[in-house]
Amino acid sequence: MGTLPSRRTLRIVSARDVNRIFPYLSTYIQDPSAALYVEELIIDAETWPRPSRFSKHDPPPPSEEESAIHNSIKEYLRTIGLSPDVTQQMIDAFTWKVTPGIDSDHHGFVNDRGYAAAATVIFLSLCKNLTHLQVYGVEYAYFIRDFLLANNYGTLPSPALQHLREVRIESYTPQDSRSYDRAEFLEHFRYFGRLPAIESYTANACLEYQINLDLTPPGTSNIRKISITNSDVGSQVLGSIIRVPRALEEFTFTAGGLAHFKGGSPVLLPKTLGKCLLEHKDTLRVIDMDIHNTLFGVLPDEEDVRDPYMEEDWDDENPDYRIDKYWRLDEASGNGKSAWSEDLEDTRAYGYTMGSLHDFVALESLSLPITALLGPPRPPREGHYYYPRKENTPPFRLVDALPPNLKSLRLYDYQRGADALWDEYVHELKEKMADKFPLLAVLEGVDEPCVANSQYGEEAGYDEIDPPPEVLKRNARWKEQYMTTEQ
Repeated sequence: MGTLPSRRTLRIVSARDVNRIFPYLSTYIQDPSAALYVEELIIDAETWPRPSRFSKHDPPPPSEEESAIHNSIKEYLRTIGLSPDVTQQMIDAFTWKVTPGIDSDHHGFVNDRGYAAAATVIFLSLCKNLTHLQVYGVEYAYFIRDFLLANNYGTLPSPALQHLREVRIESYTPQDSRSYDRAEFLEHFRYFGRLPAIESYTANACLEYQINLDLTPPGTSNIRKISITNSDVGSQVLGSIIRVPRALEEFTFTAGGLAHFKGGSPVLLPKTLGKCLLEHKDTLRVIDMDIHNTLFGVLPDEEDVRDPYMEEDWDDENPDYRIDKYWRLDEASGNGKSAWSEDLEDTRAYGYTMGSLHDFVALESLSLPITALLGPPRPPREGHYYYPRKENTPPFRLVDALPPNLKSLRLYDYQRGADALWDEYVHELKEKMADKFPLLAVLEGVDEPCVANSQYGEEAGYDEIDPPPEVLKRNARWKEQYMTTEQ
């Protein structure tokens, strides 16, 4: 085997990649210092080859040298520190890949997907200088979830990912570029949230759909920057995400831009989001939420999806499935507040808004739809989806609700003439901004509308004539991966 070139980035996102990774496994096992060059790892477990009874797998018999390397890899798997059962499963998956005459398991882990997962665990363990990680589907991948949980909660003998700064959740080659991909958002903070160097969490084109974990104890993560774009996430989960960090500094969320594979569109309640952001009023520097099409005045003021009948049924014999050992660890290290944002005290009037942001003293850049700041337009218009259930005059004037140290303000989807009260408050802001906000140098969306993702409806991803930019980007990446002969 020749000497492999040093690689800054490793990628395992296709069947081709899975079949090309063994030389790197071999090199890094024999010379762990070679793995220190790797700074970025890209994993898409959902695009790994799926087992099939028609697939052929018959590797040649290994040489004596290759057998020695195989034994070294198996021995390394035993030292990682996962449970005996998981360790043996990884060894079995690897053994199948390199040994002739072993049948694959079409429904288990003795196949290419199991082998790729075992290899990923080795790379995560050996590549000590990883700073960037892009993953998708690891929540459902054999072995990887076990490794990430054990590593994040400090139970491995040799900790990994100690220099990891950024995690990105996005399918590298989505199966359908027109629609969102499912993701277990809150699980990700269990995988990476406690790592010492972690700074940012980014997700793109993802969907909250029948997730296993819909809330978690707040104040447990070292992550300071969160960006979730072109996604579909409800108020409860998004609020929980906001509250996971100990001190959140930047928060970006853009709703829409693709299509839900089962139809429908995201719905967000501004009071829930406002109460959750309020937890970080002393540290937030940037808020950018393009959520105009998710705000509906016909809905309750605040998210609370607890099922009292289900809660009555939980006992020692039938415990709440969400409260496992990791929940208990997070609960012990968190800020002690309820995981349910609805339990947080109301410290200000909300109405149909996110509440006043006047005491967000660190906030310098704010981008919000005017509906989030001032509520839906008045008077209600027949058939309009903002039709409110009750009186919805905002409980404050716009100039009294903005942060004092603001440097940049963008109002999404403000249309002059849509609401006389909006026009009055915006005019007042323009008149008084020099005195009240001396640092405010950028004001967008006032003279010309600022329309971003709200221009795309719930079926936008399926528009073949004028597809959204996110669909075009995903299509281009798919073509790069599958329609070129060289990588």
